[in-house]
Amino acid sequence: MFPAKFAPYLVGLMMSAVMTFFVSGFATYRGLGLVEGFMQIWMEAWIPCWFLAFPIIMLIGPIARKIAGRITAPVEGPDDVDRSLNLPTSKPQR
Repeated sequence: MFPAKFAPYLVGLMMSAVMTFFVSGFATYRGLGLVEGFMQIWMEAWIPCWFLAFPIIMLIGPIARKIAGRITAPVEGPDDVDRSLNLPTSKPQR
């Protein structure tokens, strides 16, 4: 189990992996069709895309969250909501 402070990095890692996987597969298919060696060509395209996308997501993510925060309504709810992630926070046991 990872500490919560690593959540933004793990989300970025997973998001970049999934998005680049599907987008590179779609682009490879559109460009080449189902040719012999398609999977190898796709994987050779996907891996460098993933390595490029992860740092971009980590750089752009905070900017995108700020912009989204400015163009959306504020969160209304209990005081135990983490405003930056809209996730419930754990309260200390009394």
